[in-house]
Amino acid sequence: QKSTIVQTSAKASRLIVTGSSMLANAMASGAESFQKNTKPNPEPMTFSPAAQDRIRRIHTFTEGAVGLSAKTVGQFSRYAQNFGAKMSGKGERNKPGHDKSGKPDAGYKPG
Repeated sequence: QKSTIVQTSAKASRLIVTGSSMLANAMASGAESFQKNTKPNPEPMTFSPAAQDRIRRIHTFTEGAVGLSAKTVGQFSRYAQNFGAKMSGKGERNKPGHDKSGKPDAGYKPG
């Protein structure tokens, strides 16, 4: 006899597998119908030099914003991890032979 946790997790797993399978089938049929009903453009799109320049500027700006965003997330993640470690008591520990302030302990004898 299985526990309720095992039975519930098995049901959840089957639901996820069934749902993802149905979603994949729906996406595949949608892609096929789009391919059948859409005709390619006979001539490629062309952009004026001014439009190309604006696109380059937008690309440069968004590239910088993405870099700044990644740095911010990295910093925040680091601070959050350090904060969590300190709150759980897993922060920096004293080295052997040193007191809480980090100064060498005169009465320490190794071994």
